[in-house]
Amino acid sequence: MMRLDPSLRLSRLIVMKDGLRAYDEIFHTGVNIIRGVPGEGNSVGKSTIADMVFYSLGGDLTTWKDEAKLCDSTFAEVVINGANVTLRREITDKARQPMAIFFGDFEASQASGVDGWQVYPYQRYQDRQSFTQVLFRLLDMPEVPAEAESNITMHQILRLMYVDQITPVDRIFRFEANDSALRRQAVGDLLCGVFDDRIYPAQLELRNKEREYEVATQQFGTLNRVLTRAGEGFNLDFVEARHRE
Repeated sequence: MMRLDPSLRLSRLIVMKDGLRAYDEIFHTGVNIIRGVPGEGNSVGKSTIADMVFYSLGGDLTTWKDEAKLCDSTFAEVVINGANVTLRREITDKARQPMAIFFGDFEASQASGVDGWQVYPYQRYQDRQSFTQVLFRLLDMPEVPAEAESNITMHQILRLMYVDQITPVDRIFRFEANDSALRRQAVGDLLCGVFDDRIYPAQLELRNKEREYEVATQQFGTLNRVLTRAGEGFNLDFVEARHRE
């Protein structure tokens, strides 16, 4: 199969509990199907494995199923643009957890001990890179500025690739409170290869200016009503005359 970069492929997922492997599966190139035991029906762990994949690759997940909460950590061996990288995250109900990255496959990471791992926060902080920045650089993808002086994260990218059972079926993106249409558009453009780093920041600035204009308009309307009731003619001549005084 021909590889088109940027590419990220999950090749192995390991879930640890008390130093033992609760789950260890190798994924092949192409379509992989996770199915339950025949005759067992639902609630056999398929969605839990999907949650683990989402979280291991950088998703922000705080609501775990009871069985998943019993586990300690995940290891995801991935192939990024042809290079093996192993990602480790601790399972917790706290949001925005960091990620440890080892530049090599899982077996090599276990042989190296703690020295070969580098830990990166969920979001960049001062001179510290986030794990999204590191992964984007390995993928040779541009950083995309978002609201609140932050960038598009791996979590946002994965929202388009993974949809949980809670999300309505008519949504392309995994459901999230306080969602942004501009952010969704930027993620789609980025993954489709048509992202223009001039357009999205300009759209954000336009939205901020529109908010400022709306606030100023409300303030003007309030001031105008107050002065009108007080018998003052609130217009440009009035303002200039008061300014001269």
